Amino acid sequence: MKFIHLSDLHIGKRLSEHSLMDDMEHIIQQILNTVDSEKPNGVIIAGDVYDTTVPTIDSVNMLNWFITELSERKVTVFLISGNHDSSDRLGFGSSIFEKNNIFFSTSVGNTMAYRTITDGSESVDVYMLPYVSPRGMGSLFPDRGIRTHEDAVKAIIENTPMKLDSKKILIAHQFVINGDVKPEISESEMITVGGIDSVSSELFDMFDYVALGHIHNPQSIGRDTVRYCGTPLVFSKSEVGKEKSMTVIEIDDSVSIRTIPFVPKRNVRILKGPLQEIIDNASDTDDFVYVTLTDEPINAMSRLREIYPNVVSLEFDTFKVGAGVFELDLSAESIDPEEAFIDLFRKNTDSDLTDKQKDILHKLLSEEVILP
Repeated sequence: MKFIHLSDLHIGKRLSEHSLMDDMEHIIQQILNTVDSEKPNGVIIAGDVYDTTVPTIDSVNMLNWFITELSERKVTVFLISGNHDSSDRLGFGSSIFEKNNIFFSTSVGNTMAYRTITDGSESVDVYMLPYVSPRGMGSLFPDRGIRTHEDAVKAIIENTPMKLDSKKILIAHQFVINGDVKPEISESEMITVGGIDSVSSELFDMFDYVALGHIHNPQSIGRDTVRYCGTPLVFSKSEVGKEKSMTVIEIDDSVSIRTIPFVPKRNVRILKGPLQEIIDNASDTDDFVYVTLTDEPINAMSRLREIYPNVVSLEFDTFKVGAGVFELDLSAESIDPEEAFIDLFRKNTDSDLTDKQKDILHKLLSEEVILP
């Protein structure tokens, strides 16, 4: 049996002030085309369907279009909520969707919802575990002393009856680790410092495949069949250059995994250099760009946006790498700190301070600074 694993669509996401709705529509159309060609038994969406708990009307309409198109293709859909989703909003109308084999699981209980999907003599039990945190779990498991995410996930799994001889898929949205090995994360994710939200991959040993959401870079953790499929689009600077894809799973006597790359409508790139050089070498100007300038021209952002309207961020790196070490003994009476700083600046930037910068420097050095 065949399934397509997706997660972290983050419908409604923006790069800085730039909307990604057109880019997401382009991705969803690729998913629909893949469903037409692969003819899977099911499509899995492992949480963070929306980017915020209060999605915009346009975001809701896009998900409605996507789910409707999947339903018209007679493919079974399994969707869980992630930490970015509102379980109540995302779960609205789920009982009606079930009549068309669209299964949502957005509310955490003391057991997991599951559905058995069949194709001829083959069958797979698909278990759905929406994002779980320890909060509120005490009332469901008063005798277990639940304090961590792992405590909560373990309690729910152990409390869910399962057939021993069946093929099983788990859909979950958690930060999964394998011993001391943690998944690679990116700038666009919020992971709790200290790892108290982590869940051990060993909890999932009874499942043939674990379709994970929450982490934005595609990767497996612990074993090949415990897998994050990643986001369909680049959502941060740290993800630039990493291929985004959907994961195709085929289950019979074993589990095989392959990926199908997404082709974005617009790429996300990092540009670095002097402003005029970046302008002179401009290409694919509709792309999203993170720009680092190695000079400090006037009106840099406005000049950039004339060429690249989708500038995500602009930074300056005007200090030369490897310029050497310039040491000062400021305790020596013969050295003027103001002149020393001006000389240091000149050595590292090949330019002089402006009159305004000199005035600021003078005021800083002439005032007594009291440290706390």
